[in-house]
Amino acid sequence: MNAFDQPKNTNIFLGCGQSATLNNPILWKIQSDGSKQFSRSLNIASTSYCYGINYNYDKAQSTLLLSSNVDAIKTVNKGYTTSPQDAFIFIITDSGTIIRGQQISFSSSSAINVPGSVKFGINALKKVGEYFIFAGYSTGFSTKF
Repeated sequence: MNAFDQPKNTNIFLGCGQSATLNNPILWKIQSDGSKQFSRSLNIASTSYCYGINYNYDKAQSTLLLSSNVDAIKTVNKGYTTSPQDAFIFIITDSGTIIRGQQISFSSSSAINVPGSVKFGINALKKVGEYFIFAGYSTGFSTKF
């Protein structure tokens, strides 16, 4: 487990991490008494890692912070399959439907620049008001100055 969330005034606990067999992100939801509500492997992409989760109890939706280098889910910087790891935010319902996804890249789309990778710590996603905040660091990132 890389991340967890327990919404205030609820008896549920959510977590996300990595499937040991498929290398896919996994998401689970349990009650405080230990009974499992669901556990699912997210078939977003293999070699994707979950580093943050936030749960909206009223909408029954999880917001996940993932890192991945898989072209199938990228909108920019395709073709770098070994690097970089870009950040992705996905909003997913309890039934597993993806509501929205967004790639956040710290790499230049220019082939002449070395692509950068983003790295996260455990439980790296927080919600403050209406904003999601995440923290990490980037390797290989450069500017023109």
